[in-house]
Amino acid sequence: DSRPEEAVAAYEAAAGLAPADLDVALNLGHALRLVEAAAGAEEMYRRVLAIRPGAGMAAVGLAGLLSAAGHTDEALGVLTAAAAAVPDDPAQLRELGMAFTALDRRKAALPLLERAVRLAPDNPDMWNALGATRLAADQPDSAQAAFERALDLRPDHVEAINNLGK
Repeated sequence: DSRPEEAVAAYEAAAGLAPADLDVALNLGHALRLVEAAAGAEEMYRRVLAIRPGAGMAAVGLAGLLSAAGHTDEALGVLTAAAAAVPDDPAQLRELGMAFTALDRRKAALPLLERAVRLAPDNPDMWNALGATRLAADQPDSAQAAFERALDLRPDHVEAINNLGK
């Protein structure tokens, strides 16, 4: 049973106690987004990104808000800046790559996801994300290879199994 209003209140209280805690600000942004308080969520995401430019979840959250408001170019700029700030963080690159994919910018997503795979070649989630974007980019053979690599690494990877249609 989700109670986003209670989450907002709790994170607002936590932010009052620890105003410099970026994790609290990020989670408050997420909670505000759930209660459709876009302006407050945007403020929290921007606060996090001002201090930690490569914060992938903040960039993804802000880009989602901007895109929903019709500001796709600004959303792409936020994602691009965040990706440039974390060139060696595979988890952040994966998040940002999937956000580019969601905005139908697969050409921008693929290099990020390919880099994430090179940085974390034993992580099945990286391979699955790469496969999903390759599939969306109409590259079925290379997508299948990526999904199969994810399953080689973790045979019970549910998303890769579903993506292969098994």
